[in-house]
Amino acid sequence: MLLNVSSIVTKNEKGINGWMMPFVKTSEGFWDGYDIKYIYATSIDPGCRKGPILHLKRECRLCPIVGSCELVLKTDEGYNKILLDAGNPCVIPIKVGTEFCLYNQNQSICVLVNVANHCWTEDDQDSHKVTDWEFEI
Repeated sequence: MLLNVSSIVTKNEKGINGWMMPFVKTSEGFWDGYDIKYIYATSIDPGCRKGPILHLKRECRLCPIVGSCELVLKTDEGYNKILLDAGNPCVIPIKVGTEFCLYNQNQSICVLVNVANHCWTEDDQDSHKVTDWEFEI
């Protein structure tokens, strides 16, 4: 399931002054039963990747807010590639136990917001080594 996200133009007495982009809106049902514990932004520099990543406790829900990147999920059927683009934002869930990697092949930074149901701490980073990742962009 995917939650489409759209920005909302903001105004003051002088006119348009920017935008806001809600990515947690509990009235839409997408968040029902999801116990939000940790919300953070993460960036991926141009030409870099983050991962492959495996969380055994934390479910991720990613939303692009600046730039774009490719999200690659490892499934039983192989690798599934999804474009995450702030120009067409969405929130995409990544279930516990799903191996994934984020690739930024662009010339500018990509920034994502992650809404997670398990906190990262120094003592419990919930980041596990992926040894059989065979996908490359």
